[in-house]
Amino acid sequence: MLLNKSINNFVVHVVLSIWMLAAVSIRLRVNIYEPLTNFLKVHGLWPPMVLLQELKLWIGF
Repeated sequence: MLLNKSINNFVVHVVLSIWMLAAVSIRLRVNIYEPLTNFLKVHGLWPPMVLLQELKLWIGF
């Protein structure tokens, strides 16, 4: 169970790290970050900012 939680935490950390890098890279922002974020927001799948802040604090960003 501890190993599974550790792996899940690592995967979430890696995904968020890539997402943050995409957010600061202009080329990636135009090609990946903004279109995907807008798509998720339009379809109501983008989490609220409060939830995103809590997630970042939980992971240790």
